[in-house]
Amino acid sequence: ACVGRGMILTSNYQARKFGVRSAMPGWIGDKLVQELSGGRQRLVHVPSNFELYQQKSKQVMQVLKEFDPNLRSYSLDEAYLDLGPYVAIYLQ
Repeated sequence: ACVGRGMILTSNYQARKFGVRSAMPGWIGDKLVQELSGGRQRLVHVPSNFELYQQKSKQVMQVLKEFDPNLRSYSLDEAYLDLGPYVAIYLQ
């Protein structure tokens, strides 16, 4: 399975076995799966839901901020945090 039709946003491990990757045109992913499986399998395209993705990203970032209030977020799914102080307290 993959997310996206015209352009693939991401794919699961099963699809990756056939070479399906993000930023790949959907028709190429379809062809890869069909040809490499000998026609026994087809790529399933799941539509993206950007609003839900934004909501879940916000929830995750709020949890991460509990561990580092100085969290640096660079995109919806990329953040950097310092876990050193938390680990020091946890290990005591």
